[in-house]
Amino acid sequence: MPAATLATQARREAEDIGPLPGTARGVYELVAARPLIPAVFDGKAAKLIQRQLERGYVLEAIYSALFFTCLLPGRKVLDLLRQTLKEYAPAASHDQLLAIAAAVVEDDHQMLGVLLEHYEPDADFYQVRMLLRGAFKRYAFVDNTIGAAAMDRAYSMFAARFPSPDEPVAFSSGSYSPLTVREIEIAALAGHRSNPEIAEHLGISIRTVESHISNALRKTGSPSRTALFDLVRDSSPFREKRLSE
Repeated sequence: MPAATLATQARREAEDIGPLPGTARGVYELVAARPLIPAVFDGKAAKLIQRQLERGYVLEAIYSALFFTCLLPGRKVLDLLRQTLKEYAPAASHDQLLAIAAAVVEDDHQMLGVLLEHYEPDADFYQVRMLLRGAFKRYAFVDNTIGAAAMDRAYSMFAARFPSPDEPVAFSSGSYSPLTVREIEIAALAGHRSNPEIAEHLGISIRTVESHISNALRKTGSPSRTALFDLVRDSSPFREKRLSE
């Protein structure tokens, strides 16, 4: 094993984030972050890809964008993937995958059905299956049961038409349940405000506050309000907003 990563060897000023310059640690830390909020994930993934491009790691940026798009599809990363492929890999063909990803991101279930019906297996076959699982997770993570059910049906139909022994990579929710944006907002306040104060601040009933906190404690397995606050404060979309102001 080399004494230093390729990133360190190639550019001393580069961020040391793994054996593949600009990829390993950054991707791992983003995927491992909890709780998982699709909009926050999309924004952070896009920033990571932009840093890769700025440092000249184009191949890593393309692979990262493909991986993130299929793992948890989002508008910002998909736009970057399109632009990067168009600029740096015009000969590469990912037309079917990009079209399916666009239908997923736009919540166009009718177009998605048409695209999957006419899909012809290509080099992105595994990625398409991964994308459909990622789309299901994206809906499930925000408690959109209708969207999640639609994606589950789409995946089941696709898997029946094109059976494969390989299970596509997807976020595992077995050990945790992600919080809704409202639950995160209330959990972030629960660390330093009482339920009546939170209710007054948000203009909702105390019972509603209690219900959200109870759900958040159950989903995350947090033993207390303080532990819940510590869990959400660094991954909350509201922290993102505060940092940008």
